[in-house]
Parts: sequence; structure tokens; C-alpha cells
Amino acid sequence: MRVLLTRDRQGNAAWARACHAAGIETYSLETITIRPIISSSAIDVSQFDLLLFTSATAVQVLSQLPIKKTALPEVAVVGEATANAAKKAGMTVSFISPSPTAHTLARALPIKEHQKILWLHSALADLGSLRILRSRGGEVAAVPIYTTHILTEPDPRLAPLLATGQIDKIVVASPSAVRGLLARAPRLSTNIPVVAIGSKTANVARQAGFARMQIAQHPNIGGILDAIL
Repeated sequence: MRVLLTRDRQGNAAWARACHAAGIETYSLETITIRPIISSSAIDVSQFDLLLFTSATAVQVLSQLPIKKTALPEVAVVGEATANAAKKAGMTVSFISPSPTAHTLARALPIKEHQKILWLHSALADLGSLRILRSRGGEVAAVPIYTTHILTEPDPRLAPLLATGQIDKIVVASPSAVRGLLARAPRLSTNIPVVAIGSKTANVARQAGFARMQIAQHPNIGGILDAIL
């Protein structure tokens, strides 16, 4: 079996290693690039009581900034993958959302009186979570820390694999990845089964015409592998 991975370069490489270990062949199509849009001088995390992360990418971008680990407050995260990224970066995870969505995190997060919360997120994030947090009394600052750039140049090496049926499944991990996939593989058949990391990504894929859809039960590489196999 060969699956098409559609993340950014680093994400594809990490998932390819896991797939290969499970006996799954891969083709990596870089559909997006991640671009930090903040510097350490633009933000003082030590002024907050809690950091909020709704993606592992936001954790990784922050960890690359020259910020002293001793200045980092505790963090609340959207799911296990983000929690693992935070722990790997030396952060203390105090809360993990019971369901891996930003809105669930915003509703379930225990908020203390006068607690100052900093939400570091993608420039494309749905800010509905911010409204939920503030309606619950949170003193929340929302700061975009990175943006996602969708790649559009077609990949000529992929076309022969698609034409000869050598791609068995497509893995998509974000709505942006779906859009990048369609741009970089303009003659892609929507009959190829798709494995989506979550319902939001699956909905975007369905809107693009993909009908054979499977959603990972857990939004991480373990869940993706289970769905593939």
C-alpha cells in the first residue's frame, strides 16, 4: 500500500517514518509551508498565568524563539499531540481538552478569577473560541504566532503515480492541506479514499468532491495509521 502524505515538509517526514515502520509506503507532497509571524521581542509570556495552544505547530513556533523556559507559565492544550509537543519543548501541561477541538477546550478549561491567558494560534484560526473564553470570564489575549502558506505549483512526479493507480489512499491533516493538494495535483481523482485527521478537514475534503472518507478516531499519527490499516 502507498499513501499520499500532504503536510508541510517537516510534518510529512515525521509521518513518513511512522508509516514506513508500519510497512506502509508513502509519497510526500508538500502542500503548505509554516511561516512564523512573531518575534520574542513582540511578546512577553511571563506576564501571563497560562498559555493556550490549539495546535502543535504553535508550540513548535514558540519553542524556536529565544525565550527562557523559566519564564514560561503552565499550558493548556487541545489534544495529546499538542501536549506531547509542549512537553518535548520543556513546558508544563496543566490541562488537556477532553475532546480535540478548540471550542471544547474553551468550554472545558478551568478559568480562575483574574487569570491572564495568552492564546497563541494560527493566523487562520477560528476566533470563536476567544469569544467563548471571554464569555466565561477569562482575561484572554489572542495572538497569531504563525501563518500557513498554501503551495500551488503542480508536482510533475506525482502525476504518473496517480495515472497508474499507485496511490491507494490520501492523508489530509488540515483544510489548508486539502486546498494545497487540489492545487498541486489538479488532475487528482476524487475516487481515491481519503483519511482525514478530523471532521473539519473531512468536511473540506467532501466539499472538494471526495466521497470515500475515513476520519481518524484520534487526531495524531496513531489514529491516522489505524485508519489507513
